[in-house]
Amino acid sequence: RRVMGAAAELHWDDGDQSWRPPGEYLKPAAHGDFALAVPVIDPERCNGCDACIRICPHGALSLAPGAEAYLIKADSCTACRLCSDVCDRDAVVVEECTTVGQLQLPLRPGRCQACGAAFHRPRAAQGHPTLCNVCTHTNHQRNLFQVF
Repeated sequence: RRVMGAAAELHWDDGDQSWRPPGEYLKPAAHGDFALAVPVIDPERCNGCDACIRICPHGALSLAPGAEAYLIKADSCTACRLCSDVCDRDAVVVEECTTVGQLQLPLRPGRCQACGAAFHRPRAAQGHPTLCNVCTHTNHQRNLFQVF
């Protein structure tokens, strides 16, 4: 950590005023390479709500074009743990000083039978989802009885 901090300070002193995560000063991490911080998403717990990718300030977690997968870029992770804090299912964990194991998490698209909204879930999740995240937590029958 001290070496990476010293390298970042040297780079900052070179006149480059844009701050970058320490991992971006190394060569791009591939599967099995060492990384300073690695976000890991558990496909069994993840519900595809996109909260982690929306809050990640450095782009370590992102959505692939066409929403086909979550992309994990360990080089951009600073171990701030905002992604794990915002996850209500405890599906995201940030591991420090470890090897990169997961580069992406494939997603399966779906359309909610209750509201018609498009959504996605990890392909490894059990069962075929029929409701989006909002309708999963909404009791639509309660609203029906209020009308009568």
